[in-house]
Amino acid sequence: MVAHEFIHEIGSTSFVLKTVGLSKSTFYYRPRSGQRGRQATTFSRHAAGHIVSNEEILAAVRWLLAQEFVDYGYVKVAVWLQRKGLIINRKKIYRLMRAEKLLLPKPSRDRSGKTWVKDLLPITQRAFDYLEFDIKYI
Repeated sequence: MVAHEFIHEIGSTSFVLKTVGLSKSTFYYRPRSGQRGRQATTFSRHAAGHIVSNEEILAAVRWLLAQEFVDYGYVKVAVWLQRKGLIINRKKIYRLMRAEKLLLPKPSRDRSGKTWVKDLLPITQRAFDYLEFDIKYI
């Protein structure tokens, strides 16, 4: 980069960047690899005080979902775990269940049977042939 050469000659970074028309944040920016944000935790706490690992949580979730007539999503699973005394957030349950492919499929909307307003309008022959109004207050 040209700015590096002039900074070594002159010695003043701010002067060279101002002359070149480059902001300091652009000059010092270093791209990072990997996922952004805070690293995901590998454990949760129980109300009694002991630590429960993510593997134990997933084993409990698998056991719950294996029960007969249980078709829970991540919110109900989170509530079930919280009632068992685990201090855990539903977003963490969603992340764990998504990674293990335990989530229910998203419900699909059927768009084909939609009734449009233009299909509900009566066919008129002349002006004021059909009048309609709503009474809001009597």
